[in-house]
Amino acid sequence: MITSVQTLLQAKLGRCPKCMRWSILGALASWSAYGAAASLGPDPALLLVLGIPAACFTLLMATHVLVYMIRVSVALRAFERRVANGSAEAARTMSRRRLAWMACQAAVGFVLVAVFGRRPAFGQIPACAGPHASPNVGVLVSTGETEMIARRNLEIFIIQRCDNACVNFGCMTGDCRAIQGGLKNPGIKCHFDKKTGSFTCQAEVVQCVCGCSTCEGQNPLIPPFNVGIGVGDTQATAQMAAAADAAALCGQFCGHLLCPAPTRPPCGVNVFTPGGVTCSSDKKTGKFTCIQMITTCTCRCGT
Repeated sequence: MITSVQTLLQAKLGRCPKCMRWSILGALASWSAYGAAASLGPDPALLLVLGIPAACFTLLMATHVLVYMIRVSVALRAFERRVANGSAEAARTMSRRRLAWMACQAAVGFVLVAVFGRRPAFGQIPACAGPHASPNVGVLVSTGETEMIARRNLEIFIIQRCDNACVNFGCMTGDCRAIQGGLKNPGIKCHFDKKTGSFTCQAEVVQCVCGCSTCEGQNPLIPPFNVGIGVGDTQATAQMAAAADAAALCGQFCGHLLCPAPTRPPCGVNVFTPGGVTCSSDKKTGKFTCIQMITTCTCRCGT
């Protein structure tokens, strides 16, 4: 008996939109009856009888949402921890804040689909938040003066291509944009081309991790848009190159976000504030490489 109940709970909690719908409707009906009874006259016995099912339905509803958020969070973390067995691995690790935000977005979608059912306008479209297969992205290649730059350029290319895949998924607010790419093992591979004197990096994208966002919302600056890279014959020129690269990255980050439809004006930089700079020198080439951190990068719609 206990085993059957546990099996039923594992199968339904956080998985069944119909069960969630009935728990919400039950809570609304129970609390409505409780409120009506309380307004007619304070009868403790009647209020107790009506309050118990109302509390139970509310607890069941909250448990559905919490379990669903846990399931989404576990699935996203599992996506990042894929081992070398031919499956995808995440190019970057999501922060706890980003993970919690994506779980909340998914939970809101779960509740709305549970209440209103699957509608052609949204319900028939897969929810945005989370990893999605992206067979149309495939193998991507990028080059750069150094391996660090080539790798970073490829990561930007991956985000841009995944944006095209993520835009097909549904958001209740904002638009679905890429957060990171899931790469087929061994991930990004780079090599030096002696003929061109530059590095080439390539990777095969098999999944895109998406999330809902707006141009003017509170969007954390995701990698690889958070660090500018500059190379120069002197430290001063490398610092200048890194500062210019950081400013350009902020523009690219805003450019990958979307402004509201139907007009969709361009999303541009609102506030850009550079952070600290660290530099190092290559003894073989004699060149300097500087890393420019970005403290603030916010966006706005319109030019």
